[in-house]
Amino acid sequence: VQSGTLEFMGIVPTLARPLPGTVPTLVTSLKFDSLGRLFAGGADGYLRMVTFPERYFGVGDGMGNLEDESDVKVTVISSTGSNPSPILSLDISEDMLPMSTMIATCHANGNVIIHSVSHELGNEDGGGAITSLGSWNPFSSGNTSHARSVAFVSKHDKVDTDEDDRHFAVVIGGGNGEIWVCDLELSSLPSNDNSSASNEPSCFRHESTRKINPLHNGPVLALATRPGGIVISAAHDGLLRVSQVWNDENGQAGGKELLPKSLYGLMGYKVWIGNICIDDDGKRLISDGKDDVVVVHDFSKDPLEDDWNPGS
Repeated sequence: VQSGTLEFMGIVPTLARPLPGTVPTLVTSLKFDSLGRLFAGGADGYLRMVTFPERYFGVGDGMGNLEDESDVKVTVISSTGSNPSPILSLDISEDMLPMSTMIATCHANGNVIIHSVSHELGNEDGGGAITSLGSWNPFSSGNTSHARSVAFVSKHDKVDTDEDDRHFAVVIGGGNGEIWVCDLELSSLPSNDNSSASNEPSCFRHESTRKINPLHNGPVLALATRPGGIVISAAHDGLLRVSQVWNDENGQAGGKELLPKSLYGLMGYKVWIGNICIDDDGKRLISDGKDDVVVVHDFSKDPLEDDWNPGS
């Protein structure tokens, strides 16, 4: 985007044509990090990190041409196992580790897999060092389902929060309407010098796995989060639901951990919700639906007097 104008740059050739050892695939999800690296989830189960030359972001001279394949570097990040499951959604966070991007992918087999990528662009494909940080599947027993959506969420709402007081979790929405939460253990994550706290690091605190009730009456298509442990979920039932992952200041009451709770729901869609997002101030919730309607829930203004007296 230049001078307020959206400009077409071209097609990334390595996503349109076969990569070494892969075949063309349906791209299911996309996210940029602050370095301009594009993370793309594929229906073939592979995560791709696309690194562009600096000039595409106004750093170098000239805009170049994306059709020049040598200008675009792609790193293919494999899922665990010999038969990767399709990626249905992904999310990224740059708040958990210094100089690193965390990527969570959710898969058709119910798995959520997390990788970290260093901001130091040191590998042969132009990206940073990649570390696998384990997987989690709350659907592996009982009511099995695919993991349809995923998001990182933080408990703290201040940038200058002490490291010991920071709490993060990953949230996944299932194809069966369930929403599950698992806390993440920061001390087990690799540091920015690319060393890890253990030989096989896993950032998931599996014992903290818990479910947000009530369920949606349909697949959870999208998740959005805000600091303070706020999660907004959108599902095929046409409902937006606002929930809180951590229930009190300390996370415990009477020696027992409090479960997440749903705060309220927002109706308004006659058919499926497509996606949701929150503005940077956390005061506007935007959603779109299959009925070609975009709804903005604006919480930025104090209610008018007539809002409390609808009959006046």
